[in-house]
Amino acid sequence: MARTAPIDRLADARDRAAGLTGRQDSYLTPERVDEFLASQEWELSTFLDLLETHALERPSDISIIEADGSAMSFGELAERCRLFGSALVELGYKPGDTLGVQLPNWSEFAWVVLGAASVGVHPVFIHTPYRSFEMEYILSLCQAKGVVVPQSYRGYDHLKLATDLRARVTTLEDVFVARPEEPIDLCGAISLPELLGQRAGTASGVPLPWHPASTDLFVIMFTSGTTTLPTGPRGSCTFTPTF
Repeated sequence: MARTAPIDRLADARDRAAGLTGRQDSYLTPERVDEFLASQEWELSTFLDLLETHALERPSDISIIEADGSAMSFGELAERCRLFGSALVELGYKPGDTLGVQLPNWSEFAWVVLGAASVGVHPVFIHTPYRSFEMEYILSLCQAKGVVVPQSYRGYDHLKLATDLRARVTTLEDVFVARPEEPIDLCGAISLPELLGQRAGTASGVPLPWHPASTDLFVIMFTSGTTTLPTGPRGSCTFTPTF
């Protein structure tokens, strides 16, 4: 995907950060924003910029090695990010929407998170041991539009859990499944391999509907909530910029 026009990164970062000032869950003020930007303690580049640079300069170099020894190059990682981001846009996702991500340490985690961020969708990290109690709370609080899960992991049926939650979380529309086992009834869920396969080979010059800035909210994370519900700052979510 391509940018529609050159971007003034500093002005863009300042404008995006301004939207976070004055909130009860933020300690940022206009003065602090200017201070951080002037000191360069806040980078203007994002993880997506780094991936794009590596994909252009050394596309064949290894970016991820799976537990089974298989590898993915920077070029492949960037392409999967692009395809997943494009798919979300086609499915109606807009900047500011949230996407639950309950995945183990697989390569899918990287391109789902970065692909979502590339179109302004906020990934919500969900620990793989979480079950219905925690997941329903997190997905409801964040008003998640979709959730990405493995079909199964360590003997647990995550697909069934996610499809059951869709009936209880009013905002939840889509369940995306990583590494589905064949043959299987996905119960209305969307297979990630099939989703990307349908878009493979499509043009990469489609303009992005969103250009991430380094001061955007990147991901939403919760603590474990050892004795109660998972918690974020002030019962909300964690602000994590995309630098």
